[in-house]
Amino acid sequence: MKGSDRFLAGILLGAAAGAVVALFLKSDKGKELVASLKEHVEDLGSDIKTRYEAFEEELEALLQKGRSLVNEMENEHKETTT
Repeated sequence: MKGSDRFLAGILLGAAAGAVVALFLKSDKGKELVASLKEHVEDLGSDIKTRYEAFEEELEALLQKGRSLVNEMENEHKETTT
């Protein structure tokens, strides 16, 4: 098979696969699948957002602890040097 023949076969196979997928997605089962996937993706997005917000809060608390520790150490150093 020549390169151009393989290319044409690939185009035809791709078009046929696309048509089958389009027909499936238009069917009731296809619509159910799309709705289910959409719901799962929305849930996943919500979960990621919740986890990110919790991480952000925890990170801010750790940063505040670190700042407080540095301030305490600075104050102790000032008290011991003056």
